[in-house]
Amino acid sequence: MQAVKTFDSTGIAPNGRVYATDLNAIQAAAAGLTDLAQNISVASLIVGEAGLALSRVGAGEMQAAGGFRSTGILRGLGGIYAGQFTSTQRDAIAVGGAPTGLIIYNTTTVQFEWNSGTDGARVWKAVGFDQAGDLILTGGASSLEFTAQTAANYFLNVKRLADTVARFAIKEDGTIEIGPGGATARDVTLFRSGAGVLSLGAAVKLILGSGGIQFSDGTFLTTLTDAITAAMISPNAIGASELADASVDTAAIIDAAVTTLKILDGNVTLAKLAAASVDTTKIANSLKPSGGAANATEALRALGTTAGTAAAGDDTRFLGSTTINFQTAGYTLVLSDRGKMIDMASAGALTLLVPADAVGFQVGDLVHVMQSGAGQVTVAGTGGATVVGNPGLKTAGQWATATMMKRAANSWVLFGGITS
Repeated sequence: MQAVKTFDSTGIAPNGRVYATDLNAIQAAAAGLTDLAQNISVASLIVGEAGLALSRVGAGEMQAAGGFRSTGILRGLGGIYAGQFTSTQRDAIAVGGAPTGLIIYNTTTVQFEWNSGTDGARVWKAVGFDQAGDLILTGGASSLEFTAQTAANYFLNVKRLADTVARFAIKEDGTIEIGPGGATARDVTLFRSGAGVLSLGAAVKLILGSGGIQFSDGTFLTTLTDAITAAMISPNAIGASELADASVDTAAIIDAAVTTLKILDGNVTLAKLAAASVDTTKIANSLKPSGGAANATEALRALGTTAGTAAAGDDTRFLGSTTINFQTAGYTLVLSDRGKMIDMASAGALTLLVPADAVGFQVGDLVHVMQSGAGQVTVAGTGGATVVGNPGLKTAGQWATATMMKRAANSWVLFGGITS
């Protein structure tokens, strides 16, 4: 406000006196202070106390000393400029200067931050996007939430600027779709097909890297060549629908990996086996003739071999050919003697011992013995196995033959050309 009139302290007219016109001028000037159409120029404006002031700090710029609060909408038509702090400067803001919700720009981390704690216990978190345009989520429970979705919605689509079709999309039901981008439709689908079941789309193939797949028991599947072990297959897990015709060959199965527990009854048919794909090294002692004991060689001999003859050491009872094991001294049976003829040839007496169950003989297994020398052969159990016979457990004489059959656990019976 400019002075209306300067008065002379001498009281000499006219400047030493107050006239009516002077009073009117003073009154008009005072009234002009509430005239919202006028401009008032000040260097600074102190509001209530010396620490609260509006002042000019440069061309086209003013500042508010002290805190500033707006009870209405605060519009920054030219933009709002957050204070810049390094992390060190931010942490040094005086007590009372960082209330909950304070927003700053951190020049150390190059991102906006806000105080989610209190002035006394500050917790600074990043806001929105960083300088590279990446979305920032902070906190231990950070999440990206989309609400009011319907089952048909894609609640997340990711694409590049030039793409007309999203490269990556997630539907409300959790289905994930992946494509090459551009204008090409997404062609890979990953979805939940049931409780605890993750499935690929019908036309999708899965290619494993050299690391392969690790199973919960610690085993790895890296290739399908000699890679499938018994531990990888749950009992009764492979049904007829799981194998394409001629899909299994011997190179895909580790020796002795397939047992009867791994295959549903009646599900292995000729259509499921490639030509000449099953040989004796690919099958554990698990196959059995219908109603018989588990015995791989027994079952294979029942089926025959491609050559129509038995390989050395095979159980050949079903083909009418028997392998002979020649012995000239006392002998204890081993598992490979199953179905064989033990030829005992000696001038003196000999003993043939039958071992306990741990060796692996199955109920119903047969072993034959022949006394081809002058020395009589006595059959006896060992290690807990017992042998019974009527009238005894000795061969009847030179060229006498007898048969031992396992009838129960650790229990054998001897019959044929025997004596007491």
